[in-house]
Amino acid sequence: SMSRQVRLCKTVTAFLVTLFFLSNMIVFSNAQSPEQTDQVWIEQDSGYSEAILRDIDFVNDTHGWVVGQSSFGSGNGIILSTIDGGKSWSTQFSDDSQWFNQITIIDTNTLWVAGMGILATSEDCGTSWNYVVFENITTLFTTICFANETHGWASTNQQLFYSVDSGVTWNISTGWSYPDTIRRIYFHNPEVMDAIGFDGIYHSENGGSSWELVFDKGGWAVTFVSRTAGWAIADNMLAETKTGTLWEEVPIPSGSLFPSFRAPYLTDIQFVDELTGWIVGSQPAVMHTVDGGQSWYSQGVDIGVSRLMSVDFLNSTHGWTSGGNGLIFHTTRGDVLVSRLWSGFSDSVFLSMVGIVSLAAVSIVCGFVWRRRKRRLISTSNKRSIELI
Repeated sequence: SMSRQVRLCKTVTAFLVTLFFLSNMIVFSNAQSPEQTDQVWIEQDSGYSEAILRDIDFVNDTHGWVVGQSSFGSGNGIILSTIDGGKSWSTQFSDDSQWFNQITIIDTNTLWVAGMGILATSEDCGTSWNYVVFENITTLFTTICFANETHGWASTNQQLFYSVDSGVTWNISTGWSYPDTIRRIYFHNPEVMDAIGFDGIYHSENGGSSWELVFDKGGWAVTFVSRTAGWAIADNMLAETKTGTLWEEVPIPSGSLFPSFRAPYLTDIQFVDELTGWIVGSQPAVMHTVDGGQSWYSQGVDIGVSRLMSVDFLNSTHGWTSGGNGLIFHTTRGDVLVSRLWSGFSDSVFLSMVGIVSLAAVSIVCGFVWRRRKRRLISTSNKRSIELI
């Protein structure tokens, strides 16, 4: 009857919904128990509760630096250092007229920091600092990086500078012809490099003498796990290449299959090998993969409405991250998997659950059809029996 069919449809619907959410709970429950995952990341005291700590870098498990501003606004530049893995941080250098944006470590003694119209450098492990001043440049240097001890690159206001004498002299790169400002450069070697700017990703095979635009969307950071396999991130973009030059956007991992009220805001990414990597930003603050980005896990860092801006790992377990509100976190358990994240409707787990639900639906429908057919056969048989009588 119609009422039976309605009841059966309601039962089937309830079963499928229950199956879907049970699968969701099983797969996306904590990969490890709360007792195992508590305090994966430990907050460290920077001494500046209102600071914006834009970049963090460690040369080993004890000596590291973080740069940024002591408070929001223009100026208020600070450079903090630690010699005990971040258990204590001290102000190594400050300049209220400056804004420090990025740091690179050449060796245990030699450091470079990008600032407002200047590059700051130290040759004594940060005890003293000197400025390299660029004529007629007052804008922020967005990147400072070295391919080796002698070859360095710096970018500001659509201009790219290079040095081949360890930063003693800097020259404008005539090979850079794009109306874009580079934010990060990744060196495969001094000749082959990839760069990400505000508006795109660029590739050079000749030491920066010429560049090719290989992706028309830019962002904050680019990193590679091999000569051909790499990742790039922007505020609301995650991109991947498997060829070295052909890039495509991939879904941003999320704690929910459905869109959030807040944007994800990715800021930095780092891989220590082909399988192991991290993304920091917000929503969630720290994401971790152990299978080359096929699946991502949140590592349970609570930063409220703030944002992490930089991540630095020495290996698969020891890492640091810094960001707004003077936040610095440290972990010695960076390989811990906490909560599985969605990677959109193409997520392998989502597709598996769809397969399970589809199979269950087909089985129920087949059972329903078989049952109706059996009833018809019985009904027909009964009619024939009556006619014979």
